[in-house]
Order: sequence, then structure tokens, then C-alpha cells
Amino acid sequence: MPEGLVPRLVALRKAHLMPSALMQFEQSANEYKLDGQLNYDILIDDFDFDCLWIPSMTYKQVDQNTYQMQYTKFSHVNTITIGVVKQGKEYKIDKIQIEKMK
Repeated sequence: MPEGLVPRLVALRKAHLMPSALMQFEQSANEYKLDGQLNYDILIDDFDFDCLWIPSMTYKQVDQNTYQMQYTKFSHVNTITIGVVKQGKEYKIDKIQIEKMK
């Protein structure tokens, strides 16, 4: 993990997540633990990102304020739906939903 990554990620979340999504992010980090570590990231539905997922990533706009991202991890397709709201001239993430695939 690059030096200083954790504070940079915290700053990005504060800049781009509405309070509701930030609370969702923090609650999920406390719910999911791996060997006692609180590093679960609801935005990727995992504890760590693997660059091997990048070629499988797709993004689509569902409606005006909803986007979906999918990627393949260990032969399973993960779907993450993001709700956004306009705040000033920019959009911020307001809701994060993970669809569990079987």
C-alpha cells in the first residue's frame, strides 16, 4: 500500500460522499471485518482492490441520478449501484447499494 494512501482515501470520501453515503461507508467498514481489520470498502465490495479486475469493469447510467458499476472477481460478477445528487455544480454520491450475485 502506498505511503499516505489512507489519509488520501479519507479526503476523497469526504469530498465526494454526502453524509448519508459516508455514514453507510463507515457502518459497512465496522460490520465487515477481516482478521480484525476494518478495511472493508463498500465502493468495491471488498477489502482490497486488485488491478486484475480493471479489464472486466463496466459502467452504465441507469437513470438521471443512478449509475452501476460491474466487475468480475473470482468468476462472480459484482454489481455496485451508486445514487448521486447534485450539489452546486458537482454531483456527490448519496447512496451505495451492493447486489450480491449467486
